[in-house]
Amino acid sequence: MRPFVQQVIDGGMGKQDRLWARYWAIRDNQGNGHRMPILWHLAFRRDSTAMIELSSTFAKVGRIADPFSQSGLAYRAYRAGNALGAQHLAMNAFNRRDLSGYRHWLGQAARLGDHDAKAEHRRFETRLPHENAALIGRKRPHRTSDFE
Repeated sequence: MRPFVQQVIDGGMGKQDRLWARYWAIRDNQGNGHRMPILWHLAFRRDSTAMIELSSTFAKVGRIADPFSQSGLAYRAYRAGNALGAQHLAMNAFNRRDLSGYRHWLGQAARLGDHDAKAEHRRFETRLPHENAALIGRKRPHRTSDFE
């Protein structure tokens, strides 16, 4: 086990930090156990990072009104002040071809301090270089500005 993870597990950190250290150790194949119960526990305790991480495990996007769907968890993380939740909602809107929703959620993420979302909101591109954009006919080639 990594020294930092062992130090966190042994003491000196709060319960939530110990749970996160255990989760990452299990996820990185350096610890024993199951990671999903830890993630669910943290999400139920309203940890916004856990909500984002948990929403990434769901295949179906779902609706914002459904609390345990990809969009619902991202929305609750956004309401808790996590800019990554708004970024996830922006990408979900883009993949649904909802460009006004995409722009709205990029703006929300920018207001919460996400610098990448701020730059993306300022440019507001209707074509993106990722693979899901190809599925909806909105893929463009990579540019040097994509890697800055």
